[in-house]
Amino acid sequence: MVGFGEWVVSTIGSVAITGIVISAAAVLMRDTLARYLTKSVEHHFEERLEKFKGDIRGNEIELEQIRGFLTTAQRERDAAIQAKRLEAAESLLRERQVLSRLSMLIEYMKILNTDKMLDATGDPKVAEFVQSLLHPLQVDRTLEDLKSFDRTISRLYLSEAALKTFDAYQTIVMSAVTLLKMLSIPLDKKSDFIKSGKLSKTVIELLPGTADEFEKFGEGYAYYWSTHFHDEVLRVLRNDILGMDASGKDAASAERLVLESRLAQANVQMSLRENGLSQGLIRTD
Repeated sequence: MVGFGEWVVSTIGSVAITGIVISAAAVLMRDTLARYLTKSVEHHFEERLEKFKGDIRGNEIELEQIRGFLTTAQRERDAAIQAKRLEAAESLLRERQVLSRLSMLIEYMKILNTDKMLDATGDPKVAEFVQSLLHPLQVDRTLEDLKSFDRTISRLYLSEAALKTFDAYQTIVMSAVTLLKMLSIPLDKKSDFIKSGKLSKTVIELLPGTADEFEKFGEGYAYYWSTHFHDEVLRVLRNDILGMDASGKDAASAERLVLESRLAQANVQMSLRENGLSQGLIRTD
């Protein structure tokens, strides 16, 4: 028979061993659970991280597509604008070419003493003389051709400098046309139709340094700037379209000016003789 003391000792030992086993099992389970939970959390985190990375890659691809679309759209827009700008420049140059058919009238205005001619109002010889100068140039036909040009696209796509330069050239040419057309008609009081100051104002706005010369030589001084504005139109347009500042003198334009000037003098002197008019209608200044 086992004694009570031995039983107590045995029981306590068993309980102790059981406690130790349970404690060990608890530690083991805790470590296992901790590892499980850690791995679960890590796995969950990695899944979320991969999803986040995937979302970022997806967003980057989407952003890249958007950037590509915007770049393409901008490039196409710039190309379209450049094409329109080129079309507008070509149209303005064609208009300048048609307008330049009347450049001989500018040379006549440099030579003729229009003040004396205006004073000789009603003299049919003066009208016939001017008609003889205008007729070979087919002025009316050129004026009709100019009506076919539409400035809308030019105003939309060309610079203000280009438009103002062309306007200055056109104003000078059309001033010569208007005055000579008026002198070709034997009417009285022609001087009432002359508006002084427009030519000088147009030139001085673009070339302020000419103000003193206009004060000295009068409105007719504007005709000596016709070739400058004719050539300046091309220079400004080249700068607008190509970014090229071709500021050199146009040798061909200068040569044409000399030839036209000599031809104009010869035509004027011959027409004066044929119409029995005095050489006093030629300017001496």
